[in-house]
Amino acid sequence: MLTGAIVSLASAEMSRAQALAASVAKLTDREPMLMYYRKVSEGRLLSIVVPTGYPASVMDVAAAISIADVGVVATGHELDWRDGELISAVDASPAQLGLVASADGAAEVALSRPLPALERYLLINVNARQRRSRVLGYLISG
Repeated sequence: MLTGAIVSLASAEMSRAQALAASVAKLTDREPMLMYYRKVSEGRLLSIVVPTGYPASVMDVAAAISIADVGVVATGHELDWRDGELISAVDASPAQLGLVASADGAAEVALSRPLPALERYLLINVNARQRRSRVLGYLISG
C-alpha cells in the first residue's frame, strides 16, 4: 500500500509554482489542475497539486488546498496582495502546515508581522541551486 503526502503549491505567478513543482517531482496530469508525483521511497509517494486558475479564480486554490496535507505558497521578491490571499487560504484550510518558499529574504520581514496561527508556518528561502534538495527535504520529512 502506498502512503505519502499531498502538497498544494500555489503562487501569484503560475510559472514560479510550476518551476518549483517541476524541480521536485514529475508532471503527470494537466487537468483540472497540474499534478506532479514523486516516489520518495518504497511505498511512499509525494503528490503536488498546482492550481491553474489563480489569480482569476481563488476557487482553484481552495479546491487544491482542501485536499492537501501541506499548503505551500511560493513567493517572489516582494509580497503583494495575492501572496496575502494565498497565505490566508492556507490558513483557512485543513492543511497541517503552511510553508512559504521565498526567492530571497523579503518574505521573512513580511511574515515576522502577526499572522493567524503563525506557528503553523515555516519560511524557507530557496535559490536555483538549492531548490530541489531543500524543498524536497521539507516536503518528505513529514
